[in-house]
Amino acid sequence: MARKWLEGAAELRRETVTKPFAKTPGKRADELISGSLTPQTVFTEGNHFINIRRYITLTINKQRVLDEFFELIQIPCPSLGEREVADLLKKRLEELGGKVTEDMQSAKALNGTAGNIVADFKGTVAGAPRILLNAHMDCVNPCAGIKPRIEDGVIKSDGTTILGGDDKGGVVAILETLRCLKEQNLPHGDIQVVFSVSEEQGCAGAKNLDTSLLHSDIGYALDSSGRPGKIIFAAPGQNKIFAKVHGKTAHGGVAPEKGINAIKKA
Repeated sequence: MARKWLEGAAELRRETVTKPFAKTPGKRADELISGSLTPQTVFTEGNHFINIRRYITLTINKQRVLDEFFELIQIPCPSLGEREVADLLKKRLEELGGKVTEDMQSAKALNGTAGNIVADFKGTVAGAPRILLNAHMDCVNPCAGIKPRIEDGVIKSDGTTILGGDDKGGVVAILETLRCLKEQNLPHGDIQVVFSVSEEQGCAGAKNLDTSLLHSDIGYALDSSGRPGKIIFAAPGQNKIFAKVHGKTAHGGVAPEKGINAIKKA
């Protein structure tokens, strides 16, 4: 069982709701949480949570998750060569009811075989925040001929290739979440899924994404290690600075003091 929640602030504030959002004017957040009222999500005018924590219980199909993971990691998908896996994921997203768009702007910019995949799923809760779920389709090499196996409860490759859990683990988690929401008729807001290309080449797919396709309020990238519920909100990065330093020539035997050494200044 996995427990997923949405919450409005670091601390849950039990205060009276005075504005008629979500049809609960004047009701207290603790009444909604305790279940004495029909669960509703209450928002401020800025569309941010103010005082409701909601718990949604998902029952995942473990065998389905395992089978799909094994299927996806055995599809070769090097950066800029994601066409086969992209076609499969587009089909899966459409089967789950998503409106799927392939961002060909990114494919053209990167000269790759596929573009970023963007899928929109209509929510069942009016006014709920629109959530984006992201994972990437490509893997580092060698990613062809992967032979997965389970050893002592751990999924491994045969040692001649990578496994491909980066980031098929995130892809499968998103697909299973969509299935559970649909099969178990769980309430949710609009969901946007982005499967990006060429993440392993400096997030090139994300950098060239057609941002006009995006309309989510918050987003989560499923691309890290850790147990369910762990959230990473900071990471190391780098900035590159290119500078040109000009020196000044001078006669080394007559007036060296008039010269400027560009190397020394740099």
